[in-house]
Amino acid sequence: MQKHPVLILAGNDRVATALVHALAFQEFDTFVAASEPYAHALYLVGDARRISLRRTDDPKYVANLLGQCAENQIRVVIPSSDAELLLLADARGWFQAQGVDLLMCASEGLKTSMDRQHLMERCREIVATPLSQPIGDQFKTGDWEFPVLVRKRHRISGDEVGVANTPAELDRMGWGDDLIAQSYLGGERYIVEVLTDETGTPVFAVPIVELRNRQSDSVAYRTIHDPELQELALRVVAELGLTHGVSVRFQRNRDDNLFLNDVTPRFSRTLPLVIAAGFNPVTASLRGLLGIQQPSRPAEMADMAMIPGSDPLFLPCEEVERLEDLFFRTRLERND
Repeated sequence: MQKHPVLILAGNDRVATALVHALAFQEFDTFVAASEPYAHALYLVGDARRISLRRTDDPKYVANLLGQCAENQIRVVIPSSDAELLLLADARGWFQAQGVDLLMCASEGLKTSMDRQHLMERCREIVATPLSQPIGDQFKTGDWEFPVLVRKRHRISGDEVGVANTPAELDRMGWGDDLIAQSYLGGERYIVEVLTDETGTPVFAVPIVELRNRQSDSVAYRTIHDPELQELALRVVAELGLTHGVSVRFQRNRDDNLFLNDVTPRFSRTLPLVIAAGFNPVTASLRGLLGIQQPSRPAEMADMAMIPGSDPLFLPCEEVERLEDLFFRTRLERND
């Protein structure tokens, strides 16, 4: 079997690790490139498949990556982090000239989704979006109902700074156009993992609900059946012109209404759950990009849950539901 050389960039080590696992035992020769020697994903491939790269803040990063692709005859590069996406977005032509494809969406939609303020402005006509405004000179606390959520405006800088319950708390968090205030929603959170082909035609959309532990920061995930979430996510992806793997995040407010929360224009942390449920979007994307015949997609995907940990567990949803019921009944008995 012909092996197609594929290079995974390990800027986001957790996602890169999931990508390496997704390509195991497939028709791909997997390489991993990182700027640090301790990236977990590096140790999942043989020594000859490990590549040392410059840091993404190095002006010679793209040239270094192009050189490594030529030296190792790489056919496809898969970014795993937002910093890598932004650097490669404007360099796609250089890679194509060298016969290297980038498994990522086009530049315009990518850059819109990287700016949370622009994202909300772009999508407010097609889905419900929370009130959102940069915390700059034009921001007036008197126009807002508290609490408000304070977030980094640009994905590359991070996400939530915190919840400000009063104007004084907001002042302590700091002001600046690199921060945005959003209406505090406070309800259940969802992720819809979307896969499209190179033209933007949808292949699937898998809704996932976040299961947050009350006494820790850990989050478990469970696939669900929700046509509304699927429709809204596909609407957002089409509006932005995104392709391949995309994660669209939603959240409910305290009145149970759905709002757009964020968009990750790449494969993300819930990739292993989608694969466990019965479909591998990474190999599907690569085969489509390389013109390889694909096996048919299963008509139905299994209902699965992912429990976090050093060795994540993948379980049928029924098993998680039994434990949820047990804990609910136990709490009721304690309150009697």
